[in-house]
Amino acid sequence: MCEVLKPKAHLCHSRSTFSVLSFIKKKKNKTFSVLSRYMATPSTLTYSDYVDQHLMKENVLSEAAIAGHRGEIWAQTSGFPRFPDAEIRNIMQEFDKPGTHRVLSCGGTDHVVVQSIPRILIRTQLPGTDGGVIIMKTIQLLLIGTYNSNPTRSSTIVEDLGNFFVCNGL
Repeated sequence: MCEVLKPKAHLCHSRSTFSVLSFIKKKKNKTFSVLSRYMATPSTLTYSDYVDQHLMKENVLSEAAIAGHRGEIWAQTSGFPRFPDAEIRNIMQEFDKPGTHRVLSCGGTDHVVVQSIPRILIRTQLPGTDGGVIIMKTIQLLLIGTYNSNPTRSSTIVEDLGNFFVCNGL
C-alpha cells in the first residue's frame, strides 16, 4: 500500500519511520501483520475509534488526541489537556527547526524536550518524573500521547499509528 502512495522524502527522516517504510517495501508479505490492526475496516473507523481502539488500547498512554496542524482537535480522550494556540505554534516550530525550544509547554505544563526529529517526532519528559508527551507529525495531523511511565512502549504505540496514517496519505 505504501509503495503506491510514495510518501514524501521528508517523512522518511525518522529511523523508525524509515525502517517501517523499508520493511513494507522489502517484506511485503509481513506488512499485513504489522499494520493489520489498523487496516481492519479503515473506511468505517473514525478518529475517535483510532484514539480509543489503538492509542488507548493497551492502557500504556494516559491520555491521547489526534489534532490538525493548527491545533484543532479531531478526537481525544476525556481527560486530554487543552493545548492553547501558542503551545501548538511552539510545537510546530520545534518540528520545523529542532532545538528551537529546550522546554515545551504541553497542556499548561512545562516539559523538557528529550528528542526532536525534524518534521516527524518530538519526545518530552516531565521533569522529576517518568512521564511525558510524545507528538508525531504526519502529512495532515498530529498524534499526541501523554504517558506516566514506559516511554519506549508509549512511543511505539504513537509511532505505529502515525506510520499507518503516513502510508495512507494522512
